[in-house]
Amino acid sequence: MVTKIMASELEADPADYMAHLQEPAMVMAMNPMIRSIQILPEKGEPVVFTAEDTRKMDFPRFLEGSLKKAADTARMEHRLVLVDSLDLGLPYKMMAFLRPVYRHDENGNESFWGYIILAVEQRRVMSTANISNLGAQQLDFSLYHRYGWEDTPHLVKERGMTEQGNPHAERIIAGDLWSIVLRPQGATLTGCFSSSPPYQAFP
Repeated sequence: MVTKIMASELEADPADYMAHLQEPAMVMAMNPMIRSIQILPEKGEPVVFTAEDTRKMDFPRFLEGSLKKAADTARMEHRLVLVDSLDLGLPYKMMAFLRPVYRHDENGNESFWGYIILAVEQRRVMSTANISNLGAQQLDFSLYHRYGWEDTPHLVKERGMTEQGNPHAERIIAGDLWSIVLRPQGATLTGCFSSSPPYQAFP
């Protein structure tokens, strides 16, 4: 993953990496779904790369607001956190990948350095994952996401209507639970699959 590569270089020598910031611009040029890359040291000035057609997104401010819980979780659990359906005043929703960065001294002691954040266009992510193409396959769907700190999942995207007994699949991604419920258009499926969809079955 891009954030892992950049984080490794930051951990090796943050000062040198921050002085030669070419990789983020190259990554954005190769992958148009990435709209912004933010390098946010805990101490010092942030470095922001933003696509030309996307206004600058103030993620340092968001880390004190709508992204605070995700940032705190990423730092505490030492893991990547994905935040979906961000409304940043753009014509489309965004997803943000928050990756905490740590440094280690010669004695192996660890210290928090800051964050790398990738903001990507959510509709392109859905299309790449073939979520948006399910309609062409005559399938209605409901896509749910449950953060590690949530008790119940929230709806990310849906088409048509799903119902009790429809087939579903679940997967853990970056420590969060993602679920999709499928329903053939114009059909009712009962008795053949799980008795309850994942948004009811979660503990």
